[in-house]
Amino acid sequence: MELRLFGPVEINAYGNVIDVGPPQRRKVLAALAIEAGRPVSAETLIDRVWDEEPPNSPRRALHAHISHIRRAIGCVTTDAEKPVRVVRLSGEYMLDIAPERVDMCRFQHLAQLADRSDRTDAERLALLREALALWQDRPLRGLGGQWAAQVRERWWRRRLDVQLTWARAELRHRPDAPIITTLQELIGEYPLSEPLVAVLMRALYTSGRRAEAVDCYAATRRRFTDQLGIEPGAELRSLHRSILRGE
Repeated sequence: MELRLFGPVEINAYGNVIDVGPPQRRKVLAALAIEAGRPVSAETLIDRVWDEEPPNSPRRALHAHISHIRRAIGCVTTDAEKPVRVVRLSGEYMLDIAPERVDMCRFQHLAQLADRSDRTDAERLALLREALALWQDRPLRGLGGQWAAQVRERWWRRRLDVQLTWARAELRHRPDAPIITTLQELIGEYPLSEPLVAVLMRALYTSGRRAEAVDCYAATRRRFTDQLGIEPGAELRSLHRSILRGE
């Protein structure tokens, strides 16, 4: 059994998706799953689920959602695996689950393993590819509220960091790695990310597409001057000069 937070919040049991219920219940499950194995106070859960507009009896509503979650989890846990439980601990709740069974936690764990200095490029690439493959859709899709929005923003940034690390590792492992299309799509999402543009320029240059690398810089410079009124940073300008000199 796995809990998925990249995309709609859902329980996946042996390839079958279990309906958790309405958005507030899915938000309760997400708030517990993100902290897998760590207790979360009832007050924190109420804040995350209802923001500034809790119901008249928020603790009763929270307990009702947790009861439904327990039943949903209990329906899919088998004797062959460690049971997943929602444990109550003196005003706190904890989702007792191995973190690697929550896609967000597994993503973070794989990225941290890839960051270790004793990894070879091949090992690092395998870990980063596995982490990025977990990303199915926008985090907590379909859930509104301030907390869900903050989680999404934080994970968009984390995903971009890992994608940059992956792209750089691909180029070190194989200078002509077929990553240009992926990088161009990412720049469509993050058009003002200088590190992303730098990786694309390097990928184009090492693939023998020097003119396109120069054009990439020119397009980026136009975006910066038009939207921000500034020139690209020193590192990107230096890379541009190196490409022009064929260095």
